[in-house]
Amino acid sequence: MRLLLILLAAVFFVLAVRALLTKPAEKRTPKKVKGEAVVPCSLCKLHIPKSEAFYSDNHFFCSANHQRQWLETRKHKQ
Repeated sequence: MRLLLILLAAVFFVLAVRALLTKPAEKRTPKKVKGEAVVPCSLCKLHIPKSEAFYSDNHFFCSANHQRQWLETRKHKQ
């Protein structure tokens, strides 16, 4: 019984010290994630990294196929 009380006191002490040494969650500064801009496909609205997007006539596309489909629909409307 005595050993159990000592063990419990040690665990409580370690947890108390950890709580005092760590910053509260609301005061922690969020990690800044360096990322890349994402753009929506003009046809299906899927967001993709700008570096992977196909670009034409001021519009971004997720694939060459969507770029072609969008350009064909624009030709038919004109």
